[in-house]
Amino acid sequence: MRVVFLFNFAAIMFDAALSILFSVSILVFFRLLKTGSASTLQVITTNYLVAFFLGWSTSKGKLEHFPAAWPEWTGIAIILGMMFIGTFFLFALSSRKAGVALTAVASRMSVLIPVAGGILIFHEQAGLGRWIGLAIVFPAFYYTLYNNDNGIGFSLRQAALPLALLLGTGMNDLLMNLAIRKHTPVDISLMLAAIFGIAFIIGSTIMLYNTFVARQPFNPGLIPAGVLLGTINYASTYFLLRSMTQFDASVLFPVVNASIVVLAALTDFVFFRHQPGKHQLVGMVLAVISIILITGG
Repeated sequence: MRVVFLFNFAAIMFDAALSILFSVSILVFFRLLKTGSASTLQVITTNYLVAFFLGWSTSKGKLEHFPAAWPEWTGIAIILGMMFIGTFFLFALSSRKAGVALTAVASRMSVLIPVAGGILIFHEQAGLGRWIGLAIVFPAFYYTLYNNDNGIGFSLRQAALPLALLLGTGMNDLLMNLAIRKHTPVDISLMLAAIFGIAFIIGSTIMLYNTFVARQPFNPGLIPAGVLLGTINYASTYFLLRSMTQFDASVLFPVVNASIVVLAALTDFVFFRHQPGKHQLVGMVLAVISIILITGG
């Protein structure tokens, strides 16, 4: 029995570990992607087409049943499809401008939203440590985005991009958890196919406008980048959703987010030689402490 338990636990943690690894890979991808906003949109749109086909090909359900038999989670999927592409674009901008580590910290402090949702909506238990951890999120965010290069301190204008990323990522996590918890059992691959398909429709519509109205040329050379990103993106989301069926949101998101912050900071330092300032370093440490406290409950 003990061997079986350890094997099952390892399998569960393996899903979470893969989600962490692929999430950091997305940040690194955007850091390496040297394109303008129009080309970035093309890569992101191609990514969602690839992710859609991956979800479609591995799902047990059939999307051709739409609209005759809409799944209960269809409304959430439509909202998520719209939010996914906007949040992904924010990831691309922030990764290039703020770096992998700071983008990871800003986005992963979004743990505040799904954990609060888990407590308020699903009535998950929250001890003193978890409330302290949630409170530390705010100074962690402040110091992480502290601009100590020019001595002007915290700027709301400079914080706009990571703050939008925090809110977008947090709402995505909350809505995905809501879909998983409220509509169990869920064909994860089918739901992802629907979400990514909606995101592709939105992206391709904007891309067609850019091509034929704004006269911004389509670059076929970016298709391989979109295919690679789509594969990584699908894997990251798929393994996160699998983990949601095995852990409470108030435990899963802090563990995943803290791990992404640490791994992204190491990646930024080792591969991109990005040295955070002292205030940003304090913010990162506070972010990890807050997430650990939340995890401990």
